[in-house]
Amino acid sequence: MTTWGRTQFSRDNIKYHMLEPVVAQGFTSRVLAMFYSAMRSGGFLRVDPDRPHRFEHMDTIDDALCRLTPRQYMELIEQVRESAFTLSAWNGENHGDIEFRTMCRMLQEAEMFLTVHHAVKHGDIGLLRRLVDPLIIYFFGASQHNYGHEMLFYRWLLSPANSDELQRSILSSGLVNWPGQATTFKPIDLGLEHLNGACKIELKCYKNSTHDVDLVLDRICLTNTWNRELRAKIEERFGTYVSGNHSTASAMYDMFSLARKLFNDDLGAPRPPNRLAGLGRVFDSEDIMKTGVNRVVEKVALFNEQHVRHHGELQESYPSLERLSRDELTSFQQVDDYVAVFDETNA
Repeated sequence: MTTWGRTQFSRDNIKYHMLEPVVAQGFTSRVLAMFYSAMRSGGFLRVDPDRPHRFEHMDTIDDALCRLTPRQYMELIEQVRESAFTLSAWNGENHGDIEFRTMCRMLQEAEMFLTVHHAVKHGDIGLLRRLVDPLIIYFFGASQHNYGHEMLFYRWLLSPANSDELQRSILSSGLVNWPGQATTFKPIDLGLEHLNGACKIELKCYKNSTHDVDLVLDRICLTNTWNRELRAKIEERFGTYVSGNHSTASAMYDMFSLARKLFNDDLGAPRPPNRLAGLGRVFDSEDIMKTGVNRVVEKVALFNEQHVRHHGELQESYPSLERLSRDELTSFQQVDDYVAVFDETNA
């Protein structure tokens, strides 16, 4: 953030819409630096020590990339994957560069974040389901216990305790897609925030004696979809289209400049021991994966104890698992069974 001068938010005041592009672009820059290092180690990128300024231009990289065959390119991609996106890279095996290991951990954490973002944007509920288990580990490892507990409950709902149809409904109900396009899905809570924001702007700009709250709710909420279709028809008729997207400046040069800096500082690959001497203290990222794995066993046991269902009744207190018989540990396998017992109990 400081390299790019993006200091509009701090750790205590994080704004998602500002953080997301910083994470994505920082991820791309670091992967690029590792790709450049892989090209140099393979002899595909030569930087003349007498003319280092040539690497300051993207044309130098473009020329080197154009000379690569498809096979060479894919081999370099695989080399980057093995260097940064494997368990050995997370653990920093075969080298002692703590700073590089920290960068690899950051890249894998950012990869998880960007994968969730991609799955949500494209409405890929199958991919979202696959991400539930690793997110449990990440949340508990980062001491985000409330989120970890919520993900455990989510994982339980996506187990054979519910039918396949209900599991799919649970996954789908977390997303909303008002425009109806392939890449315009968003989390339902974010959609509600956007809707509330639209109502707030409408009230602030147009509220008067006749433009009251009822009219605002009618325009923003009740007739939102109809108004969008009407606008599309009018724009089509007159041949003029007004995009509602925010205009953003290109970050290409920012990403290239950071990638070039990391490459020139030899941070695109593990550094040899002689380069590490005298560096002083460097930041060592916490191993949240190991911490999460160590915590998840206890958290799962606690979760199971708190959500045990007795046969024929809801358990109001949560005794220890050791004090329950096998019959008492019987849980509902179908929601219909739960509803039937609940109705009988409250009849």
